[in-house]
Amino acid sequence: MKKRLVAMGAFFFLMALVLIPGFVLAEDGQAQEDDEDTESKNKQYVAVGAVIAMSMAGIISAIALGLTGSAAVGVISEKEELFGKALILQVLPMTQGIYGLVAAILLLRGAGFVGGGGADLTDDTVGIVALTVSLVVGLTAVSAIPQAQTSSAGISALPRNPGSSGKSIILAAMPETMAVFGLLIGILLMKGVGLL
Repeated sequence: MKKRLVAMGAFFFLMALVLIPGFVLAEDGQAQEDDEDTESKNKQYVAVGAVIAMSMAGIISAIALGLTGSAAVGVISEKEELFGKALILQVLPMTQGIYGLVAAILLLRGAGFVGGGGADLTDDTVGIVALTVSLVVGLTAVSAIPQAQTSSAGISALPRNPGSSGKSIILAAMPETMAVFGLLIGILLMKGVGLL
């Protein structure tokens, strides 16, 4: 069995040595057409990536804002003077949506959709990196949910101790660091392929 696997591996290796140079030579004549196809595909990937980044982060932020908003309404209905403190805690999960928006704008700008440009869209990696950026930003936006839970607890504590809002803000900001890290990785990836 082991000899058979080695023989099959050697066969495929030799076939690759014979066939790949032929493909490369055949592709040289089509290089211009392939570059245009690659550029078109990469622009599509960048556009889809921008949509994924914004929609994932936006939907997750909207859900989180709904959770914190319902806690804020309960507190404000009892003590209207706590509106300002409740509002600050309520809007914290919106930042993940902002990170999605920033990533989408940077992707679109890097591909030349919105001014700028400059990325070599004939490079095969640009499209995959754009999708990867959108996923890392979109998935780390899930941190808005635990942030909403922490913010809601802080909002609920306001009637008993209005002075606790500062500490509640600090505690609610902790889950957001994951989204900040996600955006940072996205920016580094975009920089790596020339989208920035």
